[in-house]
Amino acid sequence: FLSTFPVEYLTKAFELGRVFMFKWTVNFKFLPESVFVSKEFSLALLLLTIGAYILFAIKWIKENTSSMSQIEFQPVKLFSKHGLAKRLNSEFVISTVFISNFIGVVFARSLHYQFYCWYFHMLPYLLWKARIFQSPTEWSIFSTKSWMNSFIMVVLLGCIELCFNVYPATAWSSALLQMCHASLLCGLYISPAPFVLEVSDQRGKEKTT
Repeated sequence: FLSTFPVEYLTKAFELGRVFMFKWTVNFKFLPESVFVSKEFSLALLLLTIGAYILFAIKWIKENTSSMSQIEFQPVKLFSKHGLAKRLNSEFVISTVFISNFIGVVFARSLHYQFYCWYFHMLPYLLWKARIFQSPTEWSIFSTKSWMNSFIMVVLLGCIELCFNVYPATAWSSALLQMCHASLLCGLYISPAPFVLEVSDQRGKEKTT
């Protein structure tokens, strides 16, 4: 498509002026239809989306300043002179992809029932990463905060599932869905950023083999 009809493809793939039918929206049924179809509402969601991306980027870069400074933009050079293999952390990669997609879902102009497949598979991971009372790495079976954190995760997951099983969508189901989305997004924002680099001692591996 890009090589044959690039302009047509890009304009339709990012058709920001498209107006969705209020009848089928799952996430904004609590708004008046006049607000839902307005250009001002569309623009506000677009600005919120961009703002969320910027906030997460600033936070993650700030928390990974020391790690970012270690990145050598030399794909061929796999190891440093000290024998350290520097690779992107797998947790950083998956967190970036999942959270970026989730931000798009939270501020989507309209979610339809079939759109649930965009992110339902990501929710367990995102809920585990979100810090409500404590960091996931601090979880302990003997900690009250850990159990409260787990309880909230299950409740949020159950509420989101419930909202997508209410047909047709109502004002309360849409409001509940957006509250769950907002709570999860805030929990992800206040959680520690994943490390960018994964460092392993190649010389140590060679010695053990």
